[in-house]
Amino acid sequence: MSESVALETLKENAKFLFKNNSSIQSLFGLSDGQFFDASSSGVSSARQYAKENNLEVHTFDRGILNEGQLEEPAKGEPAAAVKLDKLKLAELQSMATEAGILYEPNATKAQLIEAIEAKKAEDAANNQPE
Repeated sequence: MSESVALETLKENAKFLFKNNSSIQSLFGLSDGQFFDASSSGVSSARQYAKENNLEVHTFDRGILNEGQLEEPAKGEPAAAVKLDKLKLAELQSMATEAGILYEPNATKAQLIEAIEAKKAEDAANNQPE
């Protein structure tokens, strides 16, 4: 079994790949450190490889190069509920990436909102006491 690579390391490696290859628009970073192009064929390859090797998959897009430009809530203040339909496509892609959601490179805002809401519901259901 391979070692798990920290998410921060994957982010830094994704930034490097984006900076050095302008043709890449999105990537899948796996918890073993490997990356797949998030093109149509890359989606199925990444999912299959991740499933076979029990790996986490993180989606990165070029927006990661601008990461940190969104305003963060002040420490100690609760984050306000985010109205997903008010966010830009790049912001939704970033949220999906942070949540570990796989999405097609040409996913629409509506598709990303649906995936993010489904993930939130799944996470809430998984955190319910039995």
